[in-house]
Amino acid sequence: MNRGRNSAPRWLTPVARVLVVICLAAVSLAALAGMGGCGQQMSTVDRLDQTLSYYHIHLTSGEIQRAAAYVDRDHIDDFLSRHDPERNVYLWEDFTLMSVRYLPGRKTGEEEAIAVVKASVRRDNSITIEKKQYREHWKVRNRKWILVKSEILDTKQMGANSDIGKNDIDGDDVNPVKPGEKD
Repeated sequence: MNRGRNSAPRWLTPVARVLVVICLAAVSLAALAGMGGCGQQMSTVDRLDQTLSYYHIHLTSGEIQRAAAYVDRDHIDDFLSRHDPERNVYLWEDFTLMSVRYLPGRKTGEEEAIAVVKASVRRDNSITIEKKQYREHWKVRNRKWILVKSEILDTKQMGANSDIGKNDIDGDDVNPVKPGEKD
């Protein structure tokens, strides 16, 4: 007996075909659910990395309102005085994240981080690029990293010594934990 190219085997009745399709769909959905569960949970450090990237990209692209979404309410006036084009003459052109120190909340219970960023900035209506370094203090609030303090480092603090010392956060003696290290 000669079957056509698109005809199904005899043992595969219409009911069996429906059952095979349902089983394949169930297996596919289970596999997708298993893979999706792994990718959705980001660690605190991963969220910090993502936040730092988004925040600084918004600054360099001139999206000040989007960058302001990452700033603490108490710090917003300082942020706008430093980055709003109507209030400040410097525009960010590029940035390099020089260092990030993650500080787990062993004493305070708050997770914190200090980032040092080197920015290439220029004055409005100028082609001259200047280098400035910023020290940013980030904290986790409601599982979201928020910028709580930012300062421009003077030339004495710039360069290799711009990293964070032990007493840089509110006078506390901070000994950060390195990945894989225990308390």
